[in-house]
Amino acid sequence: MSKILLYKAYRYLIKKIPRLNTEYFYELDIGRKGIKSKNDYFETSQLTLNNLKLLPHVFHQMFKERLSNTSDIGYLIIQDDNQYAFLWVATENIINIKEIGKTVRIQDKEAWIYHVYTSEYFRNKGASSLLVEKVVAFLSENNYKKVKCYTDKYNHGMQNVLTRNGFKLYKKYSVLSLFGKCISYRSKTIINQP
Repeated sequence: MSKILLYKAYRYLIKKIPRLNTEYFYELDIGRKGIKSKNDYFETSQLTLNNLKLLPHVFHQMFKERLSNTSDIGYLIIQDDNQYAFLWVATENIINIKEIGKTVRIQDKEAWIYHVYTSEYFRNKGASSLLVEKVVAFLSENNYKKVKCYTDKYNHGMQNVLTRNGFKLYKKYSVLSLFGKCISYRSKTIINQP
């Protein structure tokens, strides 16, 4: 049997098995001061149609649509064709959180960080933290009051990035998925103690 058929069979079966997924939601109240980056080693840039060509081809169509059809902003660190880190921030309308099967309306002067990725080369070197700092500084300069982000329960790297940058865990969602659809969920609000 070919590897492709095995992979397709695996993908088919994985959708049939009930899955429990837990997402953690973090938020940061943005102060009046901008954040000064502690990491000058990497250079960040805002993602545009011009520098989109520097990323692997697999991202081109999806990112082109985001840049053309939404007000979402992408930030990028790139070393060469295979070494990159990026994140996206949504500032208007809604954000679809497919992991929990919910759509969240973005409030006025609020933003959501989503689709964060760091290639192996940049991991544990402060690249994701630098991207988050740049986004928070941009939002602060543009008078945003709050920024939120969600991450998988097992994504300890991103959880550390968020807590180091002042984000607080405020909600946990546990979702039971069957056949690729969310069939039930439970949320728990976290009360932060001073």
